[in-house]
Amino acid sequence: ATLWKKKLFVIPFSNFVRFLDLTIRRLSFFEKHIPEEIDLWNQSSVVELLVLNKKPSIDLPKKDNKKGELILRQLGVQEKQDFICFHSRDSSYLNTVYPQKDWSYHDYRDSDIQNYLSAANSMTQEGYAAIRVGSIVEKKIQTKNQEIIDYASSKQRSEFMDIFLMSRCKFFLCSETGLNMVASSFRKPLVLVNYVLFDCPLFWTESVFITKKFFFRSENRFLSFREILTSDFTKDLFDYYGDGGIYNKVGIDLIENTPQEIESATIELNKRMDGTWVETEEDKELQRAYWDLYSTDSKVHATPNRRRINVNDRNTNFFVGAEFLRNNKFLLER
Repeated sequence: ATLWKKKLFVIPFSNFVRFLDLTIRRLSFFEKHIPEEIDLWNQSSVVELLVLNKKPSIDLPKKDNKKGELILRQLGVQEKQDFICFHSRDSSYLNTVYPQKDWSYHDYRDSDIQNYLSAANSMTQEGYAAIRVGSIVEKKIQTKNQEIIDYASSKQRSEFMDIFLMSRCKFFLCSETGLNMVASSFRKPLVLVNYVLFDCPLFWTESVFITKKFFFRSENRFLSFREILTSDFTKDLFDYYGDGGIYNKVGIDLIENTPQEIESATIELNKRMDGTWVETEEDKELQRAYWDLYSTDSKVHATPNRRRINVNDRNTNFFVGAEFLRNNKFLLER
């Protein structure tokens, strides 16, 4: 909040301000003085804000950078050594901080942090440190690789360092988590894995993403992307967006990405950033096949209070993992 206050005038008493805003908007006298709202679910608005504007939304003062560098040394990151951050969402934070509420409807977003270690190992072989971030995590990571740092379970973990690490990492490997927005504020590329929210991924910064697979129990098979996005029996997934219980209700099991799938997506983004990624004609065709699912004449489900994706406004530096598509071509069928 402190960093944003340096960029924006932040008004306290949000409920009062919201009431005042709604009241003013009903008065015709003020109509010409009211600016258009930025629709965060309109991809045109967000692409302009996050993609076309390359400069980070916020930045850290020099004294904070020096403080962060000292703590990096304490964590074991060498001076001038680049690092990536990684994170998998689990239930511990909400269950610990807000124990009075049942948060199980968010469990569909969870994934096993151990499945991220192959990707972390791969990055350390390239000379990077790999830092696991998060707050109040379910379990410590199990690894003998000293270049993989479990910062989330360390004494150095703090809100300050959470922000500092997002500002300095090369990229962020993560599942569906609020830290995505922090990384995006600093214009950090993302490797989004175990993704489920199909109508949301277009507005991030430069990214590679792969999804969980949707296993349809009654037919003992995986659903294709088209079925997930357009079928009558999957409409409830979008009508009750964000409610993990609905997957069980419609008979769907969400299958996590494998360590190999996460590793390959991570390697791909790293090579894309370094300019060494080689995209084959098959890769290009598979990308086109995926994004064609969102063409203007498709019948992709919309979610409550959100507009349907306009694929023409998408960030063109946003890719489905190439190896994920090559190995799962059936997801593009039907």
